[in-house]
Amino acid sequence: MNITKDLLETTHENIREVIRLTADKIDSESIIDNVPKKGDQMPSFQLKNTEGNIISSKELLEEGPLILIFSPGNLTLNSNLELQSYQESLPEIHKLGANLVIISQDSRENIEKVIEDNLLEYEILIDENNEMARKIGLVTHLDKKLSDVYKKLGIRLLRDKDNLLELPIPATFVVDTDSSIILSYIDMDYTNRLSPEEALDGLRNRR
Repeated sequence: MNITKDLLETTHENIREVIRLTADKIDSESIIDNVPKKGDQMPSFQLKNTEGNIISSKELLEEGPLILIFSPGNLTLNSNLELQSYQESLPEIHKLGANLVIISQDSRENIEKVIEDNLLEYEILIDENNEMARKIGLVTHLDKKLSDVYKKLGIRLLRDKDNLLELPIPATFVVDTDSSIILSYIDMDYTNRLSPEEALDGLRNRR
C-alpha cells in the first residue's frame, strides 16, 4: 500500500523518477532473498532511544508481540504519514497486547523533532551506523548519482567500513514473543509501506 503518495506528488519530477529507478539499479532480488521472512527468527537488538536509554528486543517481547518498522531518515521528510497512521492505530495495537517500535538511522535531533511534532507515543530507536539494518540485510550501496539525489531529499546516508554510502531499506515486521516472524514486508520502492491495518491483521492472525 502506498501511504506516502502525497510526498511523490510534491517532489520534483526528476527526483521522483530517480527514486522509482532505485529499485531497478540495485540488486533488489538479493536483498529481498536475504531479509528474514515469515517463520524466521528476528535477530535480537539493543538500541538507544532519544533519551539515551537502551531498549532491548528481549524486554519488548517479554511484554508481548511487536510491530517493528525500519524507516530510513530523514524522518521529518519521508515518513510523517506513516508515523501518524501508526500513532492513530496505537490503541488497537495495545488492545492486542502488542508494542510498536520504529528503528531509524536518523539523528537524535531529527527523531526528537518528529516525536514532538507528531505527538508520538511509541519508541523510535536509533540504529547507529546502520548496525541492526545491516544485521538483517536491509542496506544497499548507492552510486554517486543516486546518493546525490537522496542527499537532496534530506535523507541521511552513512558510510560502511569500506567508505561506501549505504541506504537502509524500509521494512516492517510483526514479531511474536518467541522472536519468530509472523509477517515480513519489504519493498524496494521506499514510498510503499505496510499499512497499520495490514500489520494489525498479522497480529490478529498469530497462533
